Amino acid sequence: MTAATATQRCVLRFGHDVLHSIFQQSLTQSPPAELPPLIEALARFIRPGVHVTLLWRPHLERAIAAQHPDRTVYAIQPSIVGSSGKPRVVKRAAGSTSWKTEPLMPKRFDLENEIIVLRLYGGYSAEARSIFSPPIVTDDDHIHGLLGAEGLRPPSWMEELLARPRIQPGLFLGLSILDWRHRMLLRWLYDQRPAPKDSLAT
Repeated sequence: MTAATATQRCVLRFGHDVLHSIFQQSLTQSPPAELPPLIEALARFIRPGVHVTLLWRPHLERAIAAQHPDRTVYAIQPSIVGSSGKPRVVKRAAGSTSWKTEPLMPKRFDLENEIIVLRLYGGYSAEARSIFSPPIVTDDDHIHGLLGAEGLRPPSWMEELLARPRIQPGLFLGLSILDWRHRMLLRWLYDQRPAPKDSLAT
């Protein structure tokens, strides 16, 4: 039985609240997770612009912040209640070591110098005392969350951020063409078009 199937059955039998409690307890009771070596290595080569993570833990944005102390890093998490929901924005300013919540989405980003990480699957934020947001875990979460009736297209604030990644080759780690969730996610990100030529999945 896959994890997605197990979580879906848990929701159908006990409800979302029980699943989210189990999920949160399992992560908070486990030993503090060290940065995966692959993410730490890749973070050194991350360039300014927009990047996407599906991780529940804030590994990517923390690794990027550590490797690029002179750049401002944003971690933005869309609302899973619908495309009209307010995104959660956390910022590590250039030259700082702490992450702070931004009350409002910046009107403009400097994509030539700043690094933006879109956290699409929820989970824990990047602050020292992480804040937990309900994660996208089950099949229903994928259908009714980002990819549901209100999420056939990314929210308007995200469209501008995705304009450049949609025309540049992408590097995809851990995605599988055999997983329908990943295929739907890519179609959602690329506005129902194929990924750009020379993109690489591994």
